[in-house]
Amino acid sequence: MGRTITTLALDTSSQSMSVALLRGDEVAVEASPDNAGHHAETIISMVDKVLKSSLSTLREVDLFAVTTGPGAFTGLRVGISTVKGFAYALDKPVVGVSALDALAHNTADAPTPSQVCPMIDAKHSLVYTALYRSCQGGVMGRITGETAIMPAEFLATLSGEVVFIGDGARIFESLIRGALSGRARFAPVDCDRIKAGTVGLIGLKKFYVGDIVDAMAMTPRYIRPSYAKPGRRSLQG
Repeated sequence: MGRTITTLALDTSSQSMSVALLRGDEVAVEASPDNAGHHAETIISMVDKVLKSSLSTLREVDLFAVTTGPGAFTGLRVGISTVKGFAYALDKPVVGVSALDALAHNTADAPTPSQVCPMIDAKHSLVYTALYRSCQGGVMGRITGETAIMPAEFLATLSGEVVFIGDGARIFESLIRGALSGRARFAPVDCDRIKAGTVGLIGLKKFYVGDIVDAMAMTPRYIRPSYAKPGRRSLQG
């Protein structure tokens, strides 16, 4: 049996922030700050808190995982630049995780397989979204590309029953219920926040299949530029 991988995972893609330390596929410690926002001022102290709580040091970390987008522009830059610094200093591998993938996985333990639609508020009447299908064994498969889109336009493409999750889904709940005519279900509110522990679990799976990235070349995946007018911009690749 191979050595247990210690993973430090960060999510700074939204107003909330989360940091977790995992040993193998077990989340040892996960923490979020009391106040939303101000990621640049709190990220290092949160990492230090998680390391101390798990009786670990930064040098004992084998792998770094971070959400690379879509999400808040400034937040993404803070998380990625932090991980870049750690990885460069310690010469450790890095994996990037989609914020939508991490959000969709909050429903992976649902009792019955279903379609899942995470929605992240993208401002300007847009959401970041994609459609997933939950499978047995807690696996979430993405069945559409990630996109920044007006909710009504995306809803028009959906068929069957769909579980919605995320702050974007809460904002447009009335629109969603009206468009899907009884086919919309909503995950519990406490599932709407991206969890760094989930980012770490997804990141560990990517690490085992060799899906790591050059830390210095890692950049945020914005999907749309910050100055874009409302409309759709799909992510390529």
